[in-house]
Amino acid sequence: MTDTMMGMIPPTRKNLADSMNISVSTLQRRLDEEGTSFQEVLEETRKRLAKMYLTEQNLSTTDIAYLLGYKSHSQFFRVFKNWFGITPKNYQNNLAYHIESHNN
Repeated sequence: MTDTMMGMIPPTRKNLADSMNISVSTLQRRLDEEGTSFQEVLEETRKRLAKMYLTEQNLSTTDIAYLLGYKSHSQFFRVFKNWFGITPKNYQNNLAYHIESHNN
């Protein structure tokens, strides 16, 4: 999944295949060969980018939800909590606390 697509166009199989100049069936076949699925790649990409946006960027969770292709802030909030067991804000606060603790 190309990170630059997220937030610009909906993250669908068709849009990804088009961006790679391949057919959807070719994309599916390549994912199958790698032992993964579009949904797994999409979720892993979203997880990685969510963590990066929360730690390296000064973005609101609303902006992050949009950039990751979620329909709403609340949808992103629920998914993030399922992934990591805490809210995005708690994730940011915990990270800031750990960074500050290690710098003292």
